[in-house]
Amino acid sequence: MKKVLPLFMLLISFCGYSQQKEWQKIVSLLKEEGRYFEGKKGFIKLGESEHNTFTVSKFEVNDSLINIGMKFQDRFENEGSEQFLEETTMLYPEIKINSAAIAYGYRFYFEDFPEAQFLKLVFEEEFPMTHQIISIYKDLKTGQEDLSVMEETTYKIYFPIRNKNRKKILKAIDEYQLQTLKKKLENDQYH
Repeated sequence: MKKVLPLFMLLISFCGYSQQKEWQKIVSLLKEEGRYFEGKKGFIKLGESEHNTFTVSKFEVNDSLINIGMKFQDRFENEGSEQFLEETTMLYPEIKINSAAIAYGYRFYFEDFPEAQFLKLVFEEEFPMTHQIISIYKDLKTGQEDLSVMEETTYKIYFPIRNKNRKKILKAIDEYQLQTLKKKLENDQYH
């Protein structure tokens, strides 16, 4: 029994390192996508918003947060307003992903769809993530701006990704999930 406990502890620490390594790989791939999508334009599905175009103004990803800024406008200039939206989602260590899929029905789409799509990640509900939304609504006629800040919890995040990198990103998520699930299953065996 004395030999089994140190081996078990070594196995647990190795799994934790592997899991962290796999998470870093996902973060790195999403960072790369973020750099690509900054400045990219797209459209909003008809009837989903008073605006019909968007531009990704900011896209930052690191270990602990995701920050996406978007500007919404009316390409026909029928609306006398524009809106800037910045969303920040705080990620928790050892986050667990329930599902990852391409969001074909998402309300945003890029000019070069299907080469650019949105990946929807759904996380475990027992650890909700803090989601802060800063919205600046600007009346173009008067120049007046209205600022609102809202904080809520979320279990979902949408990432713009390129179709050519989709397989690589989903493979990295699979590898992370293997480490996460493996750790949980091994832990279950000893309880």
